[in-house]
Amino acid sequence: YLLKKFYNIKMIARVYGTFLFPILNSKTSLLKKYQEILGFIIPADHYIITDDGTSGDQVAAHFKIPSDSISFWRNGVDSLPFMTSEFETIRCQERKKLNIHNDSLILLAYSRFASWKRVDRIILAMNMITEKNIHLLIAGDGEMMESYKALAQNSNIVFLGAQTNDEIKRLLIASDIFISMYDLSNLGNPLLEALKAGKAIITYDIGDTRKVFNGKNLILLPQQKEDSLLKELRDAILNLFLNPKLIKDLEKEAAHYSQNELYSWNERIQKELDVFNKFV
Repeated sequence: YLLKKFYNIKMIARVYGTFLFPILNSKTSLLKKYQEILGFIIPADHYIITDDGTSGDQVAAHFKIPSDSISFWRNGVDSLPFMTSEFETIRCQERKKLNIHNDSLILLAYSRFASWKRVDRIILAMNMITEKNIHLLIAGDGEMMESYKALAQNSNIVFLGAQTNDEIKRLLIASDIFISMYDLSNLGNPLLEALKAGKAIITYDIGDTRKVFNGKNLILLPQQKEDSLLKELRDAILNLFLNPKLIKDLEKEAAHYSQNELYSWNERIQKELDVFNKFV
């Protein structure tokens, strides 16, 4: 901002998501987030804000940023080989490496292990499932790792640790169902990547998840009391296990939706460059 004022040059503010939306009506809580608030109140010529389920557009409106000064976009998503010979080869290779039979149902969850990403919900729902042909793979690392491991009682829950981007792609191909149950930012890249991979998805109706829901492309669990939510998650998993056709229908709809509604990374980056070029 000082460079902008001193040299009379243009300034673009880049916001990758925000934790401010739930606390907008609490002045005390906002004061504790003063560094994040600066990103919204220091005057800029344009704001590029990631649409990741944290309601950055509403935060910008709260701080009276004009809507025509905002680009509010989701991240881009890499493509995966879908229903090709390569897809089937990778699927078999990964399942063999994990010692999981091709006829078993694989659930996949991956994220940084932060408390608000609520991987514990998926573990607790899996603890209630006795079917041995259902396996939960959890990829990631973070401060909640030991707590999550302590919660797991089902022997079919496997912690894979931190994975590279390429490894995550292979796990997506090997899995049948992707699950995300965040309390915030439920539109992060894992959910978008699962849509792009044509996965059956179970997720939580929070953090703007409904923005990517067309009624047929994923299973959206409504907000409710925690015990009821865990039981509904368990029931959704078991229902898909007993109804392979429903999984295929969800996969088809997810792939169709992603083709029409999601940016590739090249498209997403180009949109950002177009904004920069307007000011050059």
